[in-house]
Parts: sequence; C-alpha cells; structure tokens
Amino acid sequence: MFESILFVLLIFPRIINDLSETYPLQVKREWVYLSAFGFAGLTLFSFVQKSPVQIQFASFADILSLGFSLDVLSGLIATTVMLIGASVMCFSERYLDDDPKRSTFQKHLANTLCLVLCMLNATNLLIFWLAWVGTSYFLHQLLSHFSDRPAAQMAANQKFWISRLGDFFILTASIALFYVYGTLEFSTITTRATQMVLEPGHKGVFYLGAVFLAVGAMTKSAQFPFHYWLPNTMETPTPVSALMHAGILNAGGYLIVRMGALLEQAPMALHLLALIGGFTAFYGSLIMLTQTNVKKSLAYSTISQMGFMMLQCGLGAFSVAVVHIIGHAFYKAYAFLSSGTATDFARLNRYLPKPSNNPKIWVPFVLGLACMSFVFLAGILLNYGPNKPGSVVLLIVLGLAISQTFLVHESKKEASKISFLLIGSYFLLFLIIDRALAGVILTGVAHVTAISYTVYVVVSLLFITLYLMQNNLDRLSRTEFGKKIYVKSLSGGFFGF
Repeated sequence: MFESILFVLLIFPRIINDLSETYPLQVKREWVYLSAFGFAGLTLFSFVQKSPVQIQFASFADILSLGFSLDVLSGLIATTVMLIGASVMCFSERYLDDDPKRSTFQKHLANTLCLVLCMLNATNLLIFWLAWVGTSYFLHQLLSHFSDRPAAQMAANQKFWISRLGDFFILTASIALFYVYGTLEFSTITTRATQMVLEPGHKGVFYLGAVFLAVGAMTKSAQFPFHYWLPNTMETPTPVSALMHAGILNAGGYLIVRMGALLEQAPMALHLLALIGGFTAFYGSLIMLTQTNVKKSLAYSTISQMGFMMLQCGLGAFSVAVVHIIGHAFYKAYAFLSSGTATDFARLNRYLPKPSNNPKIWVPFVLGLACMSFVFLAGILLNYGPNKPGSVVLLIVLGLAISQTFLVHESKKEASKISFLLIGSYFLLFLIIDRALAGVILTGVAHVTAISYTVYVVVSLLFITLYLMQNNLDRLSRTEFGKKIYVKSLSGGFFGF
C-alpha cells in the first residue's frame, strides 16, 4: 500500500498538471499540495517504523536495484520541495496567464518537480545521476522559456555547460566508488565505508571518487567558481527562479548529506567543501551588499547561503545543513515570489527617516566578542559543545549573527527578543532534526587533524572579516581600497573579471 502511494506521489505533479489542462473546471492545480501532505505522512511513517518506504522493480544482488526509497531525510526534503513546488505551479498559472507557451511551461515545470522527487528518493547513484541529468534538461527548458530574450538564452546556455561538467564529476565519482565497493547502492556504500578497511590499491581511487563527488555537488549548488551563471538568470520567469533557488540548488547539499559517512573517510573532500563553501559565503555576501537589482541581489544571497550550507557539510555538521536547506528554501521561495513588491517598498522607503547605522569602530569588536561568549555558554549548557562536528565555527557564526541583530536594531529590547528567539530556534531545530535523522545519516567519528583546525581558523576568519567589513562600510568606502572593492563587487562575476 505505502509503496503504491510513494509511486503515485513521485509522478503526482505531472498527473495534476495534465488533469488540470484537460479538465480545468473539475481539477485545480492547487490539488498538487496534496503531494506535500502525502510525503509528510510517509516521512512520519518511516520515522515511526524506523525503516524506509521502498519500491523495487528489479534487483541485481547488492550491486544495483531499480526502485525508489523514502526515509526521513529524503521525506523531509521532498515535503519541502513539494510545498514550494505547489506554490510555484499555482503562481506561474497567473504569472503566465497571457503567455502563448504557458501550457508547455507548466508541463516542463511538472516534469522538473517529478524528476527532483525521483532524485531525492533514488536508492543508488545511477538513478540519482539519471534524475540529476533529467532535472537539468527540463530546467534548461524553463530557463530558455523566453526565446526572444538574449540574456535569458545566455544564462540558460551557461547553466547547461556547467551542469554537463557536474554530470561528468558525479558519473566519474560513481564509477570510482563502484570500483572500490562493488556497488552503487547508497545504503551499501555508506555501510561499507564505515566498516571496510580499504586495500592499498583502492585508496587513490576512493579519494578521487570522494573529491569528484564533492566537486560535482558544488557545481549543482552554484559554488565558486561554478556560480557565475546564476545571477544572469534574471530574464527568466520569476517562478523558475523561485523553484531553482528554493529547491533545485539544494541537490548538491542533499547528495553530500546522503553520502556523509563516506566523505568522513576522505577528510580532504570535507576540507575542500569547507574552504570553498566558506569562501563562497564570504564572496556572495560581499557582492550582494553592492547590488541594486532586487533579483540579482537575491541570486548572490543564494550563492552565499549555498556556500554556508556546503561549509556546514564540510565541517561534518550534516543535521545543521539539513535545517539550513529547509529554512533557506522557504525563505528564498517567498523572497522571489514577492520580489515584485520590493520595488514598491524601496520607493516608499526613500521618504522614511533613516536611522544612523555607523557605530563607533570599537562597538562591533566588543559586541561580537560578548555575543560569541554568550552563544558558546548557551551551547555548552545545551550539550552543543566542542564534541559536536563543526560546533566551534558554527557557534562563532551564530554569535556574529546575534551581534548584528543588536547593531541594526535601535530598540535593544526588540534585539534581545529576536536574539533569544534565534538562539532557541537554532538549538531546538538542530535537536529535532538530529534526532529524526539518527540512523539515517550513518556518520561515524570525523578525523580531526592539524589541517582540520587550520581549515576551522580560515573559515572563521572569513566570517569575522565579513562582519567587520559590513559594519564599517562607511569608513571603508572612503578609502582607495574600499572604492576598488566596491567597483569590483558591483561588477559581480569574478570580482569584475
């Protein structure tokens, strides 16, 4: 029974789309929301039963099975994708009401959602890769919907070739891991990764596979230097931006979380993720501060957020990364779907009094240290201390975020409320997701070395530098260095190159 429900849910967006086109009076696109509730129900069932809901069409020993599997991890992300996907489908019906190619657009949108769901619930690397390629194909059709807009076509072509590069990395990683472990199944690979001792001749191939897996995920999640196409998608339909930024770009992070147990055995892959993710977060945030185009600013914000998510994965904090994926998806979907009203607010905001936001130069230093100390104390009291993967770096970032809250709010009482809410939400959501994913993400003890500590210091300094720059923009803009940074950041791309 549950297997049949899962199969129907995987193709539900296409079913509802076709029925609503054929019988518009009887079937409404809003019905696609039922898919999100269906995935939520199956996720709860999987959690209670402590086993996944599986469909298996064929099996070739433990090498490969043709089918799909929903556990708590894939169920949570699938529920998120479908809640957002349903909103996007309904929004696009009105957004493209007078577009002659609206029906084709809706069909491509439904196909994209179905393939994303297949990718999330894939049982092995082969099905994941095929769904990954299929998602990329239909996303290309959506990005190039406005055939009369050269900028939209250019962005679609840039995304197309970056995706082909990502396909190559994931396919090569899959072949390498098959050579090492003799299987493509996610569950078997992660189990053997934590239990098997690699033969000397397999170590090089294993590390190659792990690094290529990480790089392939970075191409999907628009990490530096594979990011440059994303801000160029402004000429594409807004519903595509909402779906892409809120759901599809998370696929790279999902793959890393799913293969977390394997990547923990290859510290160099995690270090690469942490360094590139940390730099991408720094870079995206810096450029976002200079952008005047609403959607382009949101695009660089997404690049930065995806970088932070990859940093969390690189630190081994996979449960925190899942919280980030879900939270960012809902926020960015809302931001893009409501981006049309941002210009109205900005126009009104021109005439409102502006509070002074130029604190004395020592204030950010002192406030940052105080907030970080408080957050570290709260972490220790709530059993989120140095024993948790990446906790030191993440608590530093949380402390800086709390400090920023006090700097931007005139009312310290209001800032205190927001800060306590932020700290409470962070630890509560982490505990809930960590408990829910226990036994699903088969992670062991991470290998912490001198290189690991060096990586922690580097990424922490990136966030501290960004925090200090953001709170000294007026002073920085009056220097020659600051003016050059502003011009390069405004140009985007690779700092103007």
